[in-house]
Amino acid sequence: KNYLTISPIFQPFFKLEILRITDSNIPSLGKNSFWGVRSLRILDLSHNNISILVDDNFRGQDDLNELDLSKNKIYKLGHGVFRHMKELRNLNLADNLIEDLGDRIFSTIGKLKYLDLSWNPLDDLNPDVFKDIQVHCVNPNILFKYG
Repeated sequence: KNYLTISPIFQPFFKLEILRITDSNIPSLGKNSFWGVRSLRILDLSHNNISILVDDNFRGQDDLNELDLSKNKIYKLGHGVFRHMKELRNLNLADNLIEDLGDRIFSTIGKLKYLDLSWNPLDDLNPDVFKDIQVHCVNPNILFKYG
């Protein structure tokens, strides 16, 4: 396994569209880690040890379409963590340690089509969490699996 620390090292790769860093024991994401990589569409950081996400982690990712953060140790999502991802359509937060989602945490990602929160210790969800997501059809087995 790798033991990576993610920082703004990807700036020279401004044409990069897909970035997958999995099974690398990443403990956290640095401030503005993906700044300057405007063409990034898919970001896969699954199977790591990320525990906290803050609003500056994804600054500059206005056009990101897919974000996979499954199988980490995320227990805290900072307010506004998704505010820079206005084009996000797929978000996978499955198999983490998320117990609570703040009201309107998804307020800036109104184009979201797929959200996986399965295998998180979520007890109760306030309806305001999903207030800004336009949902046409919800499959509860995709959104929430308690195990």
